[in-house]
Amino acid sequence: MSRIRSLADRPVVRKLGRYAAASVVGVVTGQALLYLGYSVLGWEAVTANVVSVAVSSIPAYLVNRYWVWQKRGRNSLRAEVIPFWLMAFLGLLLSSVLVAVVEGRTDSALALGLASLSGFGVLWVAKFVVLERVLFAPVAHALDDEAAEPHEPAASTSP
Repeated sequence: MSRIRSLADRPVVRKLGRYAAASVVGVVTGQALLYLGYSVLGWEAVTANVVSVAVSSIPAYLVNRYWVWQKRGRNSLRAEVIPFWLMAFLGLLLSSVLVAVVEGRTDSALALGLASLSGFGVLWVAKFVVLERVLFAPVAHALDDEAAEPHEPAASTSP
């Protein structure tokens, strides 16, 4: 039991838990918009999927930046927003292909939702790694920590 508690106390595990919770919010928002566009408004499945991703990416970015990675300060369009949206639209591309394939076989909103989820699910873990190590990486903190570490003097080679 203490091994599980020890694992749960690790910052990356807590962050992964917050990422999963943020993903649930994003999925619920995206799926609700997909259903609204396809079943209620009668849009084509791919159109409804594009709109659902475009709209749900906004709160997904904000929740991930501020709550999951607890980044503060100004948003960087080039370093954060555009790469986040590119990842979202990579998921969109994959999910749209799957949605189009499913739409050719059935008009079930449930099947379309599962196809959309499958596309994004494939990229979920990879996206966490990119967000953790690249997009929201604590670069300034890592440099501060490195500078704060005492450096040992070089060993003398003279007798």
